[in-house]
Amino acid sequence: LRLHLYSIVTSRWFDYLMFFFIVLNCIAMAYEYPHMSSQNLDGEILFWSDMVFTVCFAIEAMMKVVAFGFRPYISYSQNQVDFTIVLTSLVMLMLDTMDLEIIKALRVLRAIKPLRALTRSAGMQLIFKSLTLSLAAMGNVSIVVMLFFLIFAILGVQNVARVWSNQPYNFDHLGLAMVSLFVTATLNGYT
Repeated sequence: LRLHLYSIVTSRWFDYLMFFFIVLNCIAMAYEYPHMSSQNLDGEILFWSDMVFTVCFAIEAMMKVVAFGFRPYISYSQNQVDFTIVLTSLVMLMLDTMDLEIIKALRVLRAIKPLRALTRSAGMQLIFKSLTLSLAAMGNVSIVVMLFFLIFAILGVQNVARVWSNQPYNFDHLGLAMVSLFVTATLNGYT
């Protein structure tokens, strides 16, 4: 059984089939809109398609665990991403059936499912690895930028501070000064 599963999960057609399921899952996720009700037909179709895709990906993970063994399976970074996504999807499906209001905020975790497509090709794996390695450097740069914002916010509070009656972005206190500098630097919402 193990050798048969190994030949299946290492075959090229199996990779193409799973990639096809990933693309279909992404299309189904893109179809969802913000105020979709689970009682209407669209909501039911998306719920059941999510269930089918999660079961398919869970079966793929189980087949690979049986074929490779758990330690060799989980030691490969592509499988770590896939396994994490499958576990998250299974937990979300279980919580989805409870229909709790707080769980609806956790549906944003479904956005990690398209990461499975990134781990399928060698070029995408290289890009994914480069991005994950650069996250630490981006964190350091963000800290330096925040320190500059803090310095200029303190200068703004000390030199420009006064009560601004109608302005949402001002230098009345350090918090508003930081927000004003962020909005000005990014031009996000700046009018």
